[in-house]
Amino acid sequence: MDLTNARALWTLFSFAVYFLLFGGAVFGMALWRVKRHRNRPPVEFRFLRGPGETLRRRMAQFDEDFFLRFVLAALAPVLAAIVVSYGVLKYRPQSVTHLWIGSGLVVLVSSAA
Repeated sequence: MDLTNARALWTLFSFAVYFLLFGGAVFGMALWRVKRHRNRPPVEFRFLRGPGETLRRRMAQFDEDFFLRFVLAALAPVLAAIVVSYGVLKYRPQSVTHLWIGSGLVVLVSSAA
């Protein structure tokens, strides 16, 4: 067996023994702590959920979604107006009437969104 392979094997073995001893010590301390505290709850049953828990969860979900919906509602008319304005400017109006029609279209799309 090569010296480097033997060294790597012993290193791996020593780490495995260390983690087993450390895990055993942690488990032993946790077991000792549980046995030291002989407290029991005064009531044997537990409630599954508190009263109003479902409503609290719905409100929390609404609070999480509110900001995203608010931002999207605020940006939708702006983005629509940008797209329509780009189209109007790309296909340059040939007359003042076409310019007013394009501007009216931008206002209509931004107010509808």
